[in-house]
Amino acid sequence: MIELNGRPAAHDLACAQILSTLGSVNVDHEPVYALWTRTPDGSSFSAAAQILLLDDAAYAAPADGIAVRTERANGVVIEHLDLDQRTISIRHHSVLPLAPALAAFLAHGYSPCDALVLARAWDGHGWPTKLAQFPTLLNTPSSDAAFADFPEDFGLYAVVPDSAWVERLAGQVPVVQLRCKSEDQEFCAREIRAALRAVKGTMTRLFINDHWRLAIHYGAYGVHLGQEDIETADLDAMRRAGLRLGISTHGYYETLRADACRPSYIALGTIFATTTKKMPIPPQGTARLRRYVDLLQTHSPLVAIGGINLERFPEVLQTGVRNVAVVRAITEASDWRAVIANMHTAMIQARVGWPVSTRTGT
Repeated sequence: MIELNGRPAAHDLACAQILSTLGSVNVDHEPVYALWTRTPDGSSFSAAAQILLLDDAAYAAPADGIAVRTERANGVVIEHLDLDQRTISIRHHSVLPLAPALAAFLAHGYSPCDALVLARAWDGHGWPTKLAQFPTLLNTPSSDAAFADFPEDFGLYAVVPDSAWVERLAGQVPVVQLRCKSEDQEFCAREIRAALRAVKGTMTRLFINDHWRLAIHYGAYGVHLGQEDIETADLDAMRRAGLRLGISTHGYYETLRADACRPSYIALGTIFATTTKKMPIPPQGTARLRRYVDLLQTHSPLVAIGGINLERFPEVLQTGVRNVAVVRAITEASDWRAVIANMHTAMIQARVGWPVSTRTGT
């Protein structure tokens, strides 16, 4: 249940009109938020997270709540979302009221971060479908120039835990990511060197997860980073070294953050539940994946990731995504060669990915 000033948001005329343009609400877990454009009167659900919409940027969120602080100057609106001991800031030119749109997107199960950028991208005509509609993120990592190009439809992307798996898959799949999670840097350096030897002379492109300094040092093809990693990584150094860059995302806000870095590809996840990594948010599902693909497909190569196995391949490919990353579906398979062959076949039938088509700079 989403409340707006102490009553169900769907009872608010403006919010109801927005909800009617977005289609039916279909979420696994009903979100509970209470939005206020005035001082709360205590009538909201006690279990609801309080979100205060403040027309004065000088105020801050209460210790146990969330706030959106607004400042306006010369036709430009800057809004600050305070939550989880961090602040997210955006700039936009929308003149539409925030509260009903924010409530509508929260009702669709989006996080406050995603709901805010969606609310400010909404133009009165359904789901935002163009990046130009979205607000500009402030105080976020960015790159002045684009990273090197990457194939738009390379197809299958295997994420593996060690160089032995890289050696098995070299020449079998177009892209492999080495995810060395050891804290021993020398061990990871040995793994990276062994992985690079394994793919040398094959068609397989090797990405290194997280260890961007080692990737630069040993001349890897690319690096894959998470949202926290892009805060501290030297994007300019990686780009100058000629590395391709992939970035993980888990929603609209993180996709905008990734896009500001001008990466070689954007990974969209997690699509289904997975035990490979502990995820802070529920699975996205294929309905949301389709929206991300519609928004981004002509803008950047995209990779779907998270809980995807052979049985789910057709559902994922029906969204229009052209590249799919798999982890346990290969590494825990009793016959991984057969799994790869069947995945390649599924992609051929969907007319994506194999053989690899390349673009300039790949």
